[in-house]
Amino acid sequence: MILVAEDIDRHNAVDKIAGQFLIARVACDDAVLISTGRVSSEMMTKCRRMGIPVVASRSAATAAAVGRADEFRICLVGYVRGHSMNMYTHAWRLT
Repeated sequence: MILVAEDIDRHNAVDKIAGQFLIARVACDDAVLISTGRVSSEMMTKCRRMGIPVVASRSAATAAAVGRADEFRICLVGYVRGHSMNMYTHAWRLT
């Protein structure tokens, strides 16, 4: 792990990660954002702005998040548990 952030609101946690990336001057183009909460379309927009190509969560993604991930060419993975997961978009990014 490069950076870790926690917050009650999942959107604020993504904002904290964005700030940490900026302060550390670390490129995001090969990063994976891992979340424990539901992935929203707003989170996908923030990941696009940061250049994060892969987003994974142990929870579901909203339909709008899946649409944005597809549009933004971001690999979106949900229900990551043990050896199983749901690939929503752009699985080619994980090969």
